[in-house]
Amino acid sequence: MVGTKRTEAFEGVVNLVPEIVSGDADMAPWDGAIAQFERLLIAERTRDGVAAARAEGRHPGRPKLDQEKLRAALTLVRNGMSPTTLISGALPRVA
Repeated sequence: MVGTKRTEAFEGVVNLVPEIVSGDADMAPWDGAIAQFERLLIAERTRDGVAAARAEGRHPGRPKLDQEKLRAALTLVRNGMSPTTLISGALPRVA
């Protein structure tokens, strides 16, 4: 992703900020614009990383749900006990 138009534009904006805005001026509009741009960059990098991982045969993200654990949880719920309640009752209390 290095050298994309978006990255170059961001670096250009960051380099211009000190020249455009004096130290006494309100930076809030610039902060918001830069934060939004950073969010876009993070999303772009995430998409690029997922695509690269898939190209290498890896499967990023949360692992598939273990069917045995799912059956156990459903059995607990059908018997009137939630998995959370079971766990909270089994753990020692911290004072």
